[in-house]
Amino acid sequence: MTTSQYEKRSYQAECRRNILRALNPDTPTLMHIATGGGKTFVANNVVAEWLGQRGGYALWVTKDWRLLGQAAEDMVARHRVQGEDDDHGHLQLGRLGGGRNIGDIAELPELRGDIRGVLYTTLHTFKRRLNRRLPRPAPTLVVWDECHWGYAAVTGKALLKWARRRRIPVLGLTATPRQPGAFKRACSHSFEKLVELGHLVPYELETRPTGTRWSPQRLRQHGDFTPASLRKLATSRARNNLIVNEYCSNADRYGKTVIFACDIPHANKLVSLLGERGILVNAIHSQMAAPDRKEAFDEFTANPPRLKVLVNVEQLTHGVDIPSIQTVFLCRPTASEILFWQMVGRGSRPMEGKDMFHLVQFIDKPDRPNSDLITARTPRVPQTANRPWVHAFDPRGLPASTGDGVTEACQHLWYIKGQTFGVEFELAAPGVEPDEVPNGEWVRKAKKLLHYLREKLSPSKVIPNSAVRRAYHYGNYERWKVEYDSSAGWEVVSPVLKGITGLEELAAACEALTEAADDLGLYPDHRTGTHVHLGWRVRPRQVVRAIQLTHLLGPILRTLVAPSRFADYDGKRYDPASPNEYCMPVSAVYDIHDLHPQETTFDDLRRMADRNGDGRTAALNVTPMWDGSGDQVEVRLHSGTTEARKLLPWISLWMRILWAARRAGPDLADYDLADPARHFPRLDIRRALDVVGLPDEDRRFGARLRQRQKDVFELWRRRPDLRPWLPKSRQRQRTFTPEVPDIAQCLRVRNLGLGKGRFLDLCAEAQECAVWCSLLGEGALPKESRDTILRSAERLREQGWCEYQRLRSNGPLYKTIQRVLNTATRQRSVHASGWFDIPQKRHVRAFVGVEAATFTPAKERMKDSDWRACVLRTITQHDVGGLSRSEIERATFDTARRFYGIQLENFVKAVSVPIDDAIDGLIDDGYVTAGDGDRLTLLGEISA
Repeated sequence: MTTSQYEKRSYQAECRRNILRALNPDTPTLMHIATGGGKTFVANNVVAEWLGQRGGYALWVTKDWRLLGQAAEDMVARHRVQGEDDDHGHLQLGRLGGGRNIGDIAELPELRGDIRGVLYTTLHTFKRRLNRRLPRPAPTLVVWDECHWGYAAVTGKALLKWARRRRIPVLGLTATPRQPGAFKRACSHSFEKLVELGHLVPYELETRPTGTRWSPQRLRQHGDFTPASLRKLATSRARNNLIVNEYCSNADRYGKTVIFACDIPHANKLVSLLGERGILVNAIHSQMAAPDRKEAFDEFTANPPRLKVLVNVEQLTHGVDIPSIQTVFLCRPTASEILFWQMVGRGSRPMEGKDMFHLVQFIDKPDRPNSDLITARTPRVPQTANRPWVHAFDPRGLPASTGDGVTEACQHLWYIKGQTFGVEFELAAPGVEPDEVPNGEWVRKAKKLLHYLREKLSPSKVIPNSAVRRAYHYGNYERWKVEYDSSAGWEVVSPVLKGITGLEELAAACEALTEAADDLGLYPDHRTGTHVHLGWRVRPRQVVRAIQLTHLLGPILRTLVAPSRFADYDGKRYDPASPNEYCMPVSAVYDIHDLHPQETTFDDLRRMADRNGDGRTAALNVTPMWDGSGDQVEVRLHSGTTEARKLLPWISLWMRILWAARRAGPDLADYDLADPARHFPRLDIRRALDVVGLPDEDRRFGARLRQRQKDVFELWRRRPDLRPWLPKSRQRQRTFTPEVPDIAQCLRVRNLGLGKGRFLDLCAEAQECAVWCSLLGEGALPKESRDTILRSAERLREQGWCEYQRLRSNGPLYKTIQRVLNTATRQRSVHASGWFDIPQKRHVRAFVGVEAATFTPAKERMKDSDWRACVLRTITQHDVGGLSRSEIERATFDTARRFYGIQLENFVKAVSVPIDDAIDGLIDDGYVTAGDGDRLTLLGEISA
């Protein structure tokens, strides 16, 4: 039986595929699946497929033997494992170390030598045997279960270092939302997301204040509460009676219940009190003998159960699957989000007839505020019906142009009068996971977003603040609203829009959200993107044609959106080999070559989506056509944005694509769907517009798309990891663009932030700072040159600090910049926190000033971007073909002294190292090449 036959949930197959693609010996890979989502299930499938392809054996490590036993039991249940009489079994299972009291895994043999399967051991055993008693040869894969535990400690670091030296890929498993720093996440499925997909059940929250005062102390800065702190609660008679009365008064409603106690005496006390009230109860904790623990567990999980309540202390927090649990009592407070969600997860397992579970939390009174107590504020993902979009599509509608008589963002767009549309903007807070945002902060920012929308639109178009809830798919969709999205945080959802008035309303909303996001410190999430819904109700053959058109036009569509839609992006680098999990190509979900417009039905499409992954994450999501969500399709291709100039032409283009799919044109038999790129060798947008039948009467829509494509191409050129996407005809000389700091950030750092003020409104000091930001990294420039002033003005405009105006010598912008440059002196830079330096007569350069003052060993150095600019300036001023690398290094040192104000007389290591690193970086990024004799050659040009 193949691995895929075991996977009943589409996200599990998706996780397996993503992990197998991501595994590499350089960076540990992380799989995050919330408790109850089948973390071990997926990992065993990965191991079985990996060993089937690579051979050797896998080393499976975790914190204790009990978890290892559960992993081995799952492997035996679903994959071919070698038995005593089976010398040709597919996998061997064994253990490394272990003595008494290691549970069922003691039945596995200790394997040495030639191993063909999985070897299980604990982290501590691995550490003890690291230097001399580990099996040889080394494993081909390491699986680290519960990797959030100890990854930063000595043992965890030793494991990662050992694997990296031996070039062994590491797969980390965790159910916690926080990513260990050393790992790169390959897949992530939070509790909320799995509830939303129907794979876990949500909780119904009940909070019971105890009135018990206590003094919470933590083990360390980020640790949990100390045993002494918990003991205060455990010994409170009133608190214990409250817990017991709560259960006994609602025993029929709560049913089978797990209670998390503060410590072992607390567990024993609760068992005693519940037993006196006639409740069938037992405890499970580490001071019990292993047979007694097993007996209590079996009595609780029996069908029918012989115990109604099981009180535990750190025994049921992970690796336990009991779907029949109806209620979880949180009687043990925690400051650990990991532990909190592990406890909550005990009740989230689904089973037939179970649509929710009770979560009862007992809240005490700390003697100081902000005790870091983790609590469940509201149900994270309530169950709701499908979204009631009221979409429509009039098949008689013909494309029409908006013309000139509309707002600028809406001009020259093609739209279909009878077709509706809607948009979902997903916003996130930088550096914070969505489920880590406190409920109060989430609600405050949601109301602020709505406030900005009311100012730009009207109060009647936006839901009132009283209707705001931290929930998903709540209320109606007749007005603008904000929902909670577990992937990003804040999801702004439009009502159903139509026609020119709808486009103008969306343009105004984009302007409002851009201002609101800047004010609130939010940003459009590049992972999830901005989703567009289009009204469309047609026959299956037309849906098939839409999928085929999306696949055919894929090479062109990719040139109109940011690359994060197609490649994994960690905020610094793109990985073209790893697709964005929220936007999969349609060919990854639907078998393009098995689609036949005259034969394929909705049932066929549904089976393809279920077999190959989650159809909702396809670039063109057509699942609403059969799942009852409305007469619509969803386009997930657009990158996260709140800019109307990017989003509105995109909506217009997709109306044309769907119109072309409905009218049975073009004839797709004329195209090779196996290789769509061959039809667009130059990635010419005109060719794509010909395919969808764009009329020739108004070419300005095409011009808008070509400008957007030009911007995307420029991004590809600047990124070495994306340059291969450019066609050969567009792979012109590389252009080095110096790093330009964000003006708003620099003003804030110096307490010069002036809200929405623009350049001409700034004080003199802030104006100097702004020009400094615009010139940083440019080297020495003629201070009175029109080109220097023009360069500053362009940079200021790019970052929104001055409106566009023609630069005239008598104009206010020209005069302001000229005054700033003429009054800039090095002495002011040193003594009065100025921003400029004049290393040569009549020249000015941006002086790094306070952050990296004049270069001496006792002070900070120039930034890496400064050294790169300095190296490039040196290369352009010398006969590069006649200078070796070492000569360029010394020449760069001379340039740094002349143009960058370095006050060192000798070429010492303090400057040779950053110069050498800058040269290597320029070579790696394709701006410079090293030829014969290590002589450097400039490949591209230096841009402003």
